[in-house]
Amino acid sequence: MALLHANHYDPCPDRREDMASGGPLRGPLRRPTTVAFAQFCRDVIDRAGLARRVVPTSVFELHQLTSGRPSRWRAVLDDGRSVFARQVVWAGNPRTPNLPPDVAVCRATVHSSEVDIDTATPGQHIAVLGGGQTAGQLALQAARSGAEVTLVSRGPQRISNLDVDAGWLMNDHLGPFQSIDDPWQRRQVVEDARCGSITADLGNALRAAGVRHVCEAGQLSATSSSRGAFIRAGGTALDVDNLWLATGSTPDLRMAPALAQQAACGAPHVDGWPVLDRRLHWQAGLIVIGALAALTLGPAAGNLGGARAAADVLADQTPRLAARAC
Repeated sequence: MALLHANHYDPCPDRREDMASGGPLRGPLRRPTTVAFAQFCRDVIDRAGLARRVVPTSVFELHQLTSGRPSRWRAVLDDGRSVFARQVVWAGNPRTPNLPPDVAVCRATVHSSEVDIDTATPGQHIAVLGGGQTAGQLALQAARSGAEVTLVSRGPQRISNLDVDAGWLMNDHLGPFQSIDDPWQRRQVVEDARCGSITADLGNALRAAGVRHVCEAGQLSATSSSRGAFIRAGGTALDVDNLWLATGSTPDLRMAPALAQQAACGAPHVDGWPVLDRRLHWQAGLIVIGALAALTLGPAAGNLGGARAAADVLADQTPRLAARAC
């Protein structure tokens, strides 16, 4: 068995927001920081004796085998090597950035997935567009770097310690959701259930750091300016050095060549979301977890609760898989 990382594994994350948090857990729900979660992952790998099996690489192609080997799949890595396996679990997170239609992409405008926090310096004015946790974290780090920061939310500010309702971690919501047969309707339910919010502790930190918040800005437009970017939002005009778009991203299997290859060969999907069975199988021997499993696991598929739910589904299959291997 090999654990293949779509992105190179960073064994020592160095997130300043974690170091400034005063401990490994945050908020009333005791959420782990990035550093604490990374340490947990390292401990699990070490306890399971899998350290030598972790391969920092990318899976470039997936081929379903029909004869000649007991393995069902061949994964072609970015260096040309192949890994053969009877079962493949895809736990990557390919996504398409969400870009507002009336924001012109220019040198000063960067999506959150590409922001380099070290570019924030004293004397700069940085606007962060978004109403979610990523927007708040970027705004806080920029403010701690000495920049003047304005956080712009198109809707009202929402404070919540969970990114989706807790019912999505239980049968309260999942039962009715999984009774919906139409995958397009399921997708709509998932999208409606998720809305941008920040945790209470982050909201307090933003206020303490002096971050200005423009809420309910509605339609927003931005163009390039001699300074960087000129923004109009909710009757407010801002001329800033940098505009960071924390407007989220959408899971999309087509952003991963190996998965796009399967979709092109007929594996079912709904505009980039794979249609899985209840056991999270997309095809025989190809299992998908993470945010891409939302049509089966619901809106929480991409967070820690969804990861636990996926692990429970896979664990229920383990005895059958072991018996088959014998």
